[in-house]
Amino acid sequence: MATTIDAAFTGDIVSQSALRGFNDTLLPLEVFATDYGGELTQGNTTVNVPVYDANSGADTYAGSYITGAGGSVSNIPVVVDVHKKKTASFTDTQFANTFPSAIKSEEFGYQMGAGLAANVLADILSLVTAANFGAAAYTDVVANFDSDDVVDIKTVCDAANMTKVMRGLVLNDSYYNALLKDTSIKDASSYGSSDGIVAGFIPNVAGFKTWQTGGVPANAENLVGFACIKSAIAVAMRYLQPQRPESYDAANELSDPETGIVLGWRDHFDPNTGTRYMNLECNYGKAVGQAAGLKRIVSA
Repeated sequence: MATTIDAAFTGDIVSQSALRGFNDTLLPLEVFATDYGGELTQGNTTVNVPVYDANSGADTYAGSYITGAGGSVSNIPVVVDVHKKKTASFTDTQFANTFPSAIKSEEFGYQMGAGLAANVLADILSLVTAANFGAAAYTDVVANFDSDDVVDIKTVCDAANMTKVMRGLVLNDSYYNALLKDTSIKDASSYGSSDGIVAGFIPNVAGFKTWQTGGVPANAENLVGFACIKSAIAVAMRYLQPQRPESYDAANELSDPETGIVLGWRDHFDPNTGTRYMNLECNYGKAVGQAAGLKRIVSA
């Protein structure tokens, strides 16, 4: 006799896998200043996300511990006003055929979370424009992009006095893969790790923690990536509490203990149509931080 999975338990598997897929896809947001957690209960909520001045220096002590205060840390107000969701619906027959095992439930949930995250990431990265961050640090076609160019981008960041710690390099798929072809990276004896040639993963290059994403929008400016520190963009996420959570079969907050990313999950059944609805939702806001904290990379 075939093993069946309780419908409620299936929802738990899907929701937790969706959180994992969302988190994995949204990892490039680690390069920005973030504030996750808490609830969004009354309309739009403004969250003050603290950022450290990209170019702040130090003062010489002159008999007072209050002079020069307020110049290094500032709050970026972020309005949590974007509500995106991913909805899946299943008739009784579709549900039985879609989730015959826990593995299938995990696969579906992961894809659901990754799909929502890709949409959220593209929206947040739409802030990376010339109007917000100025002239590009690098301009060339993908065929010419290699680790030497990353060093050139580093030089631009250095010249702008961008702090050298916690720098991030986010590239679209093509430019990231161009780096993977670089012999200084794919050669394990040269790079010092087999991550590039074995896993297709580049942890660090020239002082940058490196990320690959398909979420970099071309935005009519030929954008292919950027180098930045956390002060460049501020992102806030909040959980939207349903007015009547008891009306759902399940309505709860999903949060990742490591990143703090928070999502909402709503699961309910419509007996009139025999259809089950699963909703994964993200409530967030984004704002430009300090223009000096990001350098754009474009293809032309």
